[in-house]
Amino acid sequence: MENDQRKFLRFECMLPAEVIKVEEQGGMAERGRIGDFSRGGLKLVLNLDFNFVPGSKIELKCSLPDKGDEVRAKAEVIWSKNESGTWSLGLKILDMDPEARSEILDSCYTQWQEKKINKS
Repeated sequence: MENDQRKFLRFECMLPAEVIKVEEQGGMAERGRIGDFSRGGLKLVLNLDFNFVPGSKIELKCSLPDKGDEVRAKAEVIWSKNESGTWSLGLKILDMDPEARSEILDSCYTQWQEKKINKS
């Protein structure tokens, strides 16, 4: 992505996630992981053979860090890229519990900070 138009800083993370619904397909259960997270969006990584079209709406659930509680989110596919059978999706968060979003951001920021300190 040469022209980064993100409004919010993204933090790397490794959160389990599951796509539970895709607008065009209805119900779906596909496990993956959130690779980075920000106030406005996230990168979802999935191992499946399915073409996610930009503009598609999806529902997903993920586990809150350190608690394991599940939270659901609705998102829009902004971009998708297939690399050797693995899909990376750039998602804009449309609806998510604000407390859960803050908790995930706090955890991702803490991990990012620890990595930065360890590199110094």
